[in-house]
Amino acid sequence: ALTEDEERMLDYIASAGVHGSMDIRVSHGIERRGGGSMGKVRYVLHRIFLPMNEVRTAYPTFAKHPILLPLLPFYRLGLGLTSRRKSMRAELKALTSRESEDARQ
Repeated sequence: ALTEDEERMLDYIASAGVHGSMDIRVSHGIERRGGGSMGKVRYVLHRIFLPMNEVRTAYPTFAKHPILLPLLPFYRLGLGLTSRRKSMRAELKALTSRESEDARQ
């Protein structure tokens, strides 16, 4: 028999998938930024305006040519709407479902 905490952990692991679900990723991202509505705003801003260490890793061309940095959010949006559409849709869905959960509480 499992304790209540062990059951919650088992449910968490079973629902996370191999690399974790987008719901969990968004939820943790919001919680790391203070939770609540301000956590959501900070999460969205972080996703739009990446820190330089993430830019250097994921987009080295933009890091080498800082004059291009103002174009990075538009470039990422274009990628999201074309080649990463499924991932972007899942993140938006997780963010909006999180908002509806918070409104109920």
